[in-house]
Amino acid sequence: MTTPLAPVASLSRTPRHFVEEHSWSDVADRLMTAHVSDCATHLTGACFKVEIPKGKMPRPLNTNSFIVAPAGSGKTDAGELILRCYDDLVQEHQQSRSEMLGSYQDNLIAWQARQSGLNKRIKDIESQDGLSDKERNARLEDVEQRRQQLLKEKPVEPATAPCRASDFSFAGIKKGVAKHLNLWIKPDEGFSVLSHLEERGVAIINGGHSGQLYKSLMAAGNGNPVIPIFTVSIAIQPKPFDQFRDSKIGALCLGSGFFDRCGFAYVDNEDVARARKFETTGPGPATEAYLSVMRYFFAEAIKQGEKGYDTRPVLKVSRRAIPVAERAERCIKAVVEDYAPFFDDLTYPARAYERVIRMAAVDHAFEGAEGDITGEEIENALERVIWHIDNFRLLFDRTEKSYLHLEDADRIAELLFMRGRNRPFPISQMKSMELELSLSNLRLRNGIACLINEGRLKQIEKSGGVYFKLR
Repeated sequence: MTTPLAPVASLSRTPRHFVEEHSWSDVADRLMTAHVSDCATHLTGACFKVEIPKGKMPRPLNTNSFIVAPAGSGKTDAGELILRCYDDLVQEHQQSRSEMLGSYQDNLIAWQARQSGLNKRIKDIESQDGLSDKERNARLEDVEQRRQQLLKEKPVEPATAPCRASDFSFAGIKKGVAKHLNLWIKPDEGFSVLSHLEERGVAIINGGHSGQLYKSLMAAGNGNPVIPIFTVSIAIQPKPFDQFRDSKIGALCLGSGFFDRCGFAYVDNEDVARARKFETTGPGPATEAYLSVMRYFFAEAIKQGEKGYDTRPVLKVSRRAIPVAERAERCIKAVVEDYAPFFDDLTYPARAYERVIRMAAVDHAFEGAEGDITGEEIENALERVIWHIDNFRLLFDRTEKSYLHLEDADRIAELLFMRGRNRPFPISQMKSMELELSLSNLRLRNGIACLINEGRLKQIEKSGGVYFKLR
């Protein structure tokens, strides 16, 4: 394989079982890992915020993503079931809302007529001759009480729901936000959408990711500036992605931090050609469990929208997990330093730590866990973020095209040779190798798999344990 394997094992229980039930190859693992994560962050992001350790202000949970994979790799198939369920939920709600709108509008007309009648009554009392001040004030007070009661009885417009958008232009984003603040920008074809991305659109997406107010975006009905909740999910082929990356707007995305806010899943042609196939059971209990959570959070997102997204509860990292979060930050720095000078002029790693906390919060919320975010949730999120960093490097490094798993394999082989060529290494001590090489568990496994596939390493059983030995 030329790109890192997906860290499926690091997904939280419900998405992981969904992937295991549907994935047909290790290429599909990569694609489905991105799809299940995007849907989860979009729906839970409408219901929660997260507090980043050392940070002062709660942040959105949402993260953005790019799936870069060739034609025929299964980009559409990998997310078809999730997207079909989501679109059905949106359509069902829109139909139900349309049916309620007629009644709402009739009730609103009647309410406005009553309000107009009370306002006229107030004017009549104020202009009526022959009334003492006491009598006039008593009548006005009575009408005012009725008016205040009427204000409480004003018909409520049927709530809108989170929705999907495929227009990346500034006007398209404004139109989508006017429908609902929680917007999933997930087009069917990535390049055609990216071709309409403008500088203002980049600013809006970046600001929404940081939870910033954008004055050019107005709430439907009242015209007040709003803070949108965006989840951007772009699936695109490698060549069009390279064209976009090298364009003027692509350079802006890199320089402004737009790409920094995205996780990357990458598959190349060799991955597709050499993909390891799996037998799939098809939709089963894990599928229904995932879709059930989707339906729950879709309904909760509608309720939260009625209350106001500024009132979303805030998830926090538990005290016991704070040291884990600090280790995660150090681990990211070690991985980045490992590939200097590539990352020297890039800010991508700087946001990777925050993405770890956001993804851990999404896992916590999606599973309905109680209490604060745990250390285990942070460690699992870290595995996926390191995978994103690896894929980012492969997509953006234009001068060095040797792939990560080959480099890691050579470093692992060198370490084993230094420890003794004929000395078997116990698999139970892989953690020490991770620390010595500053590699994630995922990259260590990929490097070992590469050595085994190339015939440079063999796996043996000895004294009841499993060992690796150089050939």
